[in-house]
Parts: sequence; structure tokens; C-alpha cells
Amino acid sequence: MISRLKKTGAASAEIVVSQSQEHNKGIEAGYYRPTDESIRFGFRVGPYSFYNRFRETLSLCMHGVEPVEIWNSVDEYSGRPFVEMIDFSDCDGKLGGQVCHKLHADFEENRSLFKKYIDSQGWSEEQIEYHLSTYEDFTKAFEIGRDEGVVIFC
Repeated sequence: MISRLKKTGAASAEIVVSQSQEHNKGIEAGYYRPTDESIRFGFRVGPYSFYNRFRETLSLCMHGVEPVEIWNSVDEYSGRPFVEMIDFSDCDGKLGGQVCHKLHADFEENRSLFKKYIDSQGWSEEQIEYHLSTYEDFTKAFEIGRDEGVVIFC
């Protein structure tokens, strides 16, 4: 996650956005590098299965359906909380500033609902802590990414 990127030439690029797509709105295709004002933040969700479980939790909590239902009907869920993330695998690349702005708002506005949901699942303290910690990490990541930046999944 990095904010305040500057478009540059290929030779000095640290980040490459290969094509402009829906999920990277807010950053056009090209070569970018950080600036002196850039803020970086990184965290590890875990292997794909952990990220997948987190997306599943978001989907069930917010929409009452498994992620596959959203994947198969993305247009029906457009604009609803967390859909851009639920429909984004951990190897899809980058989420641009506009999407980060929307997702940051989703995370900020739905924190108490998420907490209530995970508390109701009968999970161990370790599972609850993992989900809360991951939720806060993504909140911070999207806060940084919304400031002329990107959230990079790799």
C-alpha cells in the first residue's frame, strides 16, 4: 500500500499499472514511483486460504451470501459494501485510489457490524483476533491507498 504516487518513465518506475481496469480506478495505466510524501504500509494476511476466508466472512456478514454468489452476480451487488474486495483475488494486482476510497469508507462504516458478526460465530479468541486484526490492517491500507495511491496484492 502506497500513497502519493507520481507518474514517471519506465526506467525509474517502482510500480507498473499495465492497464486501466474497473478495480484500479483512480490510477491510469503507466509507470509510477513514490514521492517524498508517500506513505507505505504492508501486512501479511496469510496464504490465499486465509484471505479467501476473510472475504467469505465479509460476504456473509454484509450480504448473507457466499462470495461465489457475488462473483456470479457482480452487477447486482455493485456499490454495496466490500463488493470490490470480495470480487478481487489476492493475485489480481492493484486497487486504485477511487476503489480504495470507497473500500475505506466501507471498512470505517461497518466495523461494529463486522465485530458483532464475528463475535456471534462461536470462534476461538485466536480466530476473532485474526479477523479483527485483518479488518484493521485493510482499513489502514485503503486509507493510505485512497490518497493518490494503490493497494497492491501479491
